[in-house]
Amino acid sequence: MELKSYIKRYYKKDNFFVCTIRSISHSGYTRKIDFYIRKGKSLVSINKEISEVLSMKQDSRGLLIVKGCGMDMIFDTLYQFLLGLNLDDNYANYYTII
Repeated sequence: MELKSYIKRYYKKDNFFVCTIRSISHSGYTRKIDFYIRKGKSLVSINKEISEVLSMKQDSRGLLIVKGCGMDMIFDTLYQFLLGLNLDDNYANYYTII
C-alpha cells in the first residue's frame, strides 16, 4: 500500500509515469504493456498494482495484458487506474511518456 500512497502524492509530477508497449497481437486488439513510476532516480514497476486495482491479467513476465484498440490504451489504463485509486482531484492532469 505504500506504493499506492506514493502514487497518490506525486502522480502530477512531469514524467512521473513511464510506459512501454512490449508487444501487440497480430489482430491489433491486445497489447502487453509495462508501466513504471519514477521514484527518485529509479523506475519502479506498477504492473502488479494496476492489475489489482483494475482486475487485469498479467503474462508470465508480469506484463499487463491490455485489450482494446482505437484509442490510446496507455492513457486509458492509467486514467482508469487513477480513478480506481479514488483520488480527490482532477484525474486527467498527469503526463505519460511513451
